[in-house]
Amino acid sequence: LLHSCKLFVGDNVLNHKGKQIPAANTSAFTSLITLYQCVDILVRWDMLKKGYTSRQYKNFLEQRPEDTVISELSGRCDEFFSKFIEHTPAIREYIEDESIYRAKKFRNPEGGNILFRPVALTEYCIVALILEKENMSLDKVFQKLSGVNLQINETPWLGIIWDGKKIINRVSRSLIRDLLLYMVCSRLLGDRIDKFYEEYSSAANISIEQAKEKLMPFQGEDNL
Repeated sequence: LLHSCKLFVGDNVLNHKGKQIPAANTSAFTSLITLYQCVDILVRWDMLKKGYTSRQYKNFLEQRPEDTVISELSGRCDEFFSKFIEHTPAIREYIEDESIYRAKKFRNPEGGNILFRPVALTEYCIVALILEKENMSLDKVFQKLSGVNLQINETPWLGIIWDGKKIINRVSRSLIRDLLLYMVCSRLLGDRIDKFYEEYSSAANISIEQAKEKLMPFQGEDNL
């Protein structure tokens, strides 16, 4: 992907020991660690779907697979991220900008786009796979996701992932994931929806009823 996908070439991916992107960096989309985690999520998802157990998947990672398997998984990753780029306006805009400040519009002291925050990108990928499982094509998956508000300095993200000045410490990845699902298709939360309201209200420091009222304008349709 570092060579085949234009989103991840050159300094679009920051190779350093941490997962987070330093505030001074204005060019990188994400970090190498985050990209690895996204690829691992995608490969693990597909392998478990084929019947692998978690232990078998761990063993799978410890030795080089056959070339045909590598080719299949590489093709899957290429397709996934190609569709992500194609149907996500902010990502296309970022790629088309060749300046050294190309990420500044999407990651800055005012907030920016959630996709440019490593803590959220992995959850976005998981949500895409959950939607794909609902017999949706990747085209439709990313079209649906592109319709939700991804600005972290705005409701419903403000106070959940962004405190007005910085990313909130120990932000809940599961809450990010469930909020994305809620905004696309709340039905997919199933029995977890009450727990979701509970977690959102706790993170936002408001009552559950206030959380429901605040979230109502962002609730996704029941049917995909």
